[in-house]
Amino acid sequence: MLNGLKVTVIMPAYNAGKTLKVTYDALPKELVDDIILTDDKSSDSTSEIAKGLGIHTIEHKENRG
Repeated sequence: MLNGLKVTVIMPAYNAGKTLKVTYDALPKELVDDIILTDDKSSDSTSEIAKGLGIHTIEHKENRG
């Protein structure tokens, strides 16, 4: 929470499996209340990695660009 306001980070992702953990680790967790990842039909392990990190993950059924 920041100044009494809830802070949510929305992470759009496409084939971000190789960089997702580094990006997640760089977030200032002391300021962030919630993290949501939207996976745009990645062909790699993006969604699995996100879920393993405890990130609320929304998976598109088709790539939306």
